Amino acid sequence: MQNRIAAIVGAGTLSLFVLLALAYAFWRTRGPMPTVTLAYPQLLSSALLYVAQENGYFAERGLDVRHAPFPTGRDALEEMLKGGADVAVAYESPMLGQVCRGEDIVALTKIHSSDRDTGLVLRDADVASLRGKRVGVPLGTNAEFVLAQLLHFSGLQPSDVVIADLPPSRVVEAFRSGEVFAAAVWNPLLQEALAAGGRGAHVLFSDVYTEASLLLAKRASLSERGDSFVRLLRALHDAELYVSSHPEESKRIVAAALPQVSLEQVDTLWSDFDFRLGLDHVLVASFQMQAEWLDHADRGCPSLPDVSTLVDPSPLRLVDAAAVTVFQLTVP
Repeated sequence: MQNRIAAIVGAGTLSLFVLLALAYAFWRTRGPMPTVTLAYPQLLSSALLYVAQENGYFAERGLDVRHAPFPTGRDALEEMLKGGADVAVAYESPMLGQVCRGEDIVALTKIHSSDRDTGLVLRDADVASLRGKRVGVPLGTNAEFVLAQLLHFSGLQPSDVVIADLPPSRVVEAFRSGEVFAAAVWNPLLQEALAAGGRGAHVLFSDVYTEASLLLAKRASLSERGDSFVRLLRALHDAELYVSSHPEESKRIVAAALPQVSLEQVDTLWSDFDFRLGLDHVLVASFQMQAEWLDHADRGCPSLPDVSTLVDPSPLRLVDAAAVTVFQLTVP
């Protein structure tokens, strides 16, 4: 009996050693995980990034993601272009601005969309009454595009107001103090500025623009880092599914990742955001609209880009083919 027990124990120990040896051999052949440096705006719109990191999805997909947070997507994109990051998250406006300067970058996916995030807060009765007054906005961001749209639909041009280029951190105080009569910015700063404006302050949104933050890469890097980018997209897709099925837990993760934003603010604003990956006709139409705006702006494009070339759907198709509908649109 003792010999039988000893044999069983010995066999079990041997099996354990074999499993450990196989695991070690697999680890040795697999090697270290590829590293991707990701620059992104530290905003609520980056929710999928925070969830993917907190839940370990990047590591599960075999990727070591190094985070480089910035106040705006404009700054994150600049970091990527100067070589400080492999990929960046930015909105369409800074992307189109860099394309107009000759940068060859492409969108791999949206990571959020919203038509109630970026807006204009003002005390005046309407936008037309802003003629000749100071309006604050972080230039080079999608807030500048929203401001231009709202001015246009009120019969004004940006040259009809006095533009004050403000960092996002100064927008609320500038509006509170009366340094500017109106300000274009995104949430939660938009709601904070509204609360600081007192009686008569109100917010306007564009009725024809749906913003999107985009995962961007240099076109030349796709052949070199394509596998890493697919891993990154798979982790973000995992986060998308989690956000959809666990909204309350996701809100807590995002609030913990944003020290300047309370859980109450996250909860209030959450329904204004659509956290889904995708490349669709809405994005291409937004590219076209913003390219034409830049072409007519004082610092516009030397030549309009072909907006159909500003996306590369190949990596996302490997992750979620149904999320890619962009080429169903014929761009005029």
